[in-house]
Amino acid sequence: MSFASIFNSTRFRVTSNWIKARVGDEQFPGSASAIFIGARNNDIVVQKNKIKSASGNGIDITNTGAGGAGTVPPENVIVRKNKVEHVQLSGIAVSATGDGEYKVLANRSLTNGRNGIHFAPATVGGIVTGNTALGNGTDTASNGVDCKDESTGPLNTPLNTWTGNVGVTSEPSGLCSAPTVDDHPDHDGKDHGKKHKKKHHKKTKKHKQHRPDPCRCTLPWRF
Repeated sequence: MSFASIFNSTRFRVTSNWIKARVGDEQFPGSASAIFIGARNNDIVVQKNKIKSASGNGIDITNTGAGGAGTVPPENVIVRKNKVEHVQLSGIAVSATGDGEYKVLANRSLTNGRNGIHFAPATVGGIVTGNTALGNGTDTASNGVDCKDESTGPLNTPLNTWTGNVGVTSEPSGLCSAPTVDDHPDHDGKDHGKKHKKKHHKKTKKHKQHRPDPCRCTLPWRF
C-alpha cells in the first residue's frame, strides 16, 4: 500500500519515482500514504516523484513511530517538485511538530480527495512556497480545500509561512491565490524543453567529449 515508509533514518532521499499505490484492494484494507516520513528521521529529501494514487495521503510527514522508533518528530525534511494526484486523502499532509523543520516547495497537488496541502494544528515554522494545488476536495464529504493550515498564532494567523502558492480554495483565506493562464496544472514546460533541446543539440553533440563523469559524487547533498 505504501511505496516508502521511512523511520529512524539520516540523509535519505526519495527521488524521481512513479508511484501508483493500491486503492480498494480487499487484501489491503484501510488507508496508507504513498510516501510516509515518520519519527526520528533527519535530513530527508522527497523530490520529483509522481504519485498517481494512494489509499491515504500522497506524502505524509508525522511524528508516528514504528519498530520502537518512538514519537520524536523528524528533522530537516524537504518535499520539492513532486506531483501528487488522485489520492484518497490529502496530497501533501504535515502533522509533525518540529519547529521550522519542514519545507514544501514547488509541488503540484491536484484532484485529491481531501486537501491539496494540509498543515495540522500542532505544526509551526513550516515553509510552503511556490506550490500549485487545484481541484482538491473531490470527496465532497471531506470538505477539503486546496490549501489548509490549522495552526493558530497571534490574531489567529497560521504559524507556518505560505508564499507564492496557487489554489482556488483556502482555509484560512490567503494561503494561495487564484491561478493564471501560466499556472495550468499539467504544464511541465515540455514544449519549452523540446525547443531548448533542439536549439542546443548540435552544441551538445560537438562537445560530447566534455560531459561530466556520471559516477562522480555530487555535492552538496541538498541540491
